[in-house]
Parts: sequence; C-alpha cells; structure tokens
Amino acid sequence: MKDRIEEILNDESIVEIKDKVDAIAKVVPLYTVPKDKYNSLSDRLQNVEQEKQEIENQFKDLKKEHMTTQELEQERIKELEEREAKITRLESETSISKILSMNGITEESYGEDEYKSIVEDLIGENQESSIKKANNFVNILAKQRETVEKETTTKLLNETPTPNTGSGEDDSITKEDLENMTYSEEMAFRNENPELYAELSK
Repeated sequence: MKDRIEEILNDESIVEIKDKVDAIAKVVPLYTVPKDKYNSLSDRLQNVEQEKQEIENQFKDLKKEHMTTQELEQERIKELEEREAKITRLESETSISKILSMNGITEESYGEDEYKSIVEDLIGENQESSIKKANNFVNILAKQRETVEKETTTKLLNETPTPNTGSGEDDSITKEDLENMTYSEEMAFRNENPELYAELSK
C-alpha cells in the first residue's frame, strides 16, 4: 500500500491535491480491513478458540471415564508435573529478571526480543541452576566491559602525545651546538630547557 500511495503522490499527471487525496482514498480500502469487519472476525476467532477448549476438555473428561485407576493416577501425576514445571519456570524467569535488572540489563536497554532471548537462554532445570547461570552471565559481561574499558583507556593514553619535559633528544645538545644556534633558536631552547641551557652557558 505504501508503494502505491507514493506512486500517486509522485504522479505528475495528478496536479490538484484534492485529486491526489481522492486517488489515495480509493486505494486504502483495498489494503485495509474495516474496523467493524475486523471486530467481527476477532469475535468469531475468540468463539472458535473457546469452542476448541471446550471440546478438548470434554474429550479429556471422556478419556478419564474410560481410564483405569492406575491410568488416572498417572494422568494426575502428569498434570502435577506440568503445573510444577510452569511454577518453576516462572520462578526462574523472575529470579533471572531481578539479577539482570540489578546489573543494568533491562528490556528497555536491550529491546524486547533481545531481552527475551537472553532470559530464555539462562533458564535452567530449576530455579537454583537458573540463578547460577544468570550470575555467571552478568559476571562474564562485567569482565568483558572492564577489559574493553581498559583497552580503550590504554589506546587513548598511547595516542596522547607525551609533553616535552626538557629531556630526551635535547640532552644530546652540546655547548658547540648552542653556540651555533641563531638567536631565536637559542631563546626557544632556553625557554624549553632552562636547566640544560644554564649548564651549557657556563
């Protein structure tokens, strides 16, 4: 739809703004669903989901009616295990999110998809293992940050010019070199190396 609208806006044969608006108005309904129709479809979909759930529940009840005592017990154990797994996962997600948040790792800073991916990767078999994985993750991340900061600081220091302290190459200048300097060179040397200048001037 966006491409078609751009074509209309760039169409030089349609001069008047009103004509462009009318042309766009004719295009939009072809690519959009009216609100009333959308609501109708949404309601129908919701009804279908409810009917599906009811049928599944009826099938489950019917299945249970024909189960033996042992099968019913196994089904009950299965339901309890599934419920326990959901609770464990929720507890793990809560603990992981708390650890990440304390270390500045949030959904806002990383984006929803990236954050969910991080949490998913850190979920372990139980809450304890999830907490351990989350702590290891933030520790590794902290060390990586520290390493990067040190490398950046070192690089900046290495790239910073060393100030002239009056030592180094100027120490090799002899009294003869000083005598052969022009007046301006001698004054510059005296200002930059007052101690050496005084020594050579004796």
